[in-house]
Amino acid sequence: MEGVTRAIWKDFQSLKMMYPELEMCVLEAEPRIAIGTVTLPELRTEPREVRARLSLPIWVVYPDNFPNQEIRVFDVGKIINWELVSEEHRHDTTKGLCTHHSEELKYIRHKENESILIVRSAILLYLAYLECVKNGKWPVTFKDLPHNPTDALKILNRMQRRG
Repeated sequence: MEGVTRAIWKDFQSLKMMYPELEMCVLEAEPRIAIGTVTLPELRTEPREVRARLSLPIWVVYPDNFPNQEIRVFDVGKIINWELVSEEHRHDTTKGLCTHHSEELKYIRHKENESILIVRSAILLYLAYLECVKNGKWPVTFKDLPHNPTDALKILNRMQRRG
């Protein structure tokens, strides 16, 4: 258990560098949760009103068997109303936001990068939702990650380089 706690703390520190809005709840309690209202790093220079509109309050839940299983991200404020989105683009499950396909994460070398990409993907889902509500259709620029792990990894790496 001590190794899991150490792995979670290391992962959280990496997440916090990219998303300083996150705060860790009690690390010794279970489930281990980080919480915060996150925004994309490239939007931090925008005016406060813009950042507030484009930020998503989330819970990052670390599983008991972390790092063998990836983090889960939840829309803590239930800000995303999936009823306004066509069924094929709904990314909400009982296990949190569907931010990725599990196969492509096997190809990410460092666990910290995996968690950063999962949180980034959750924010991008929220931004896609906002665009969908505004324009009435899911944005073409936000296509689902392909089920092919090689193509998915290319997309994730590109996202990370931009962030």
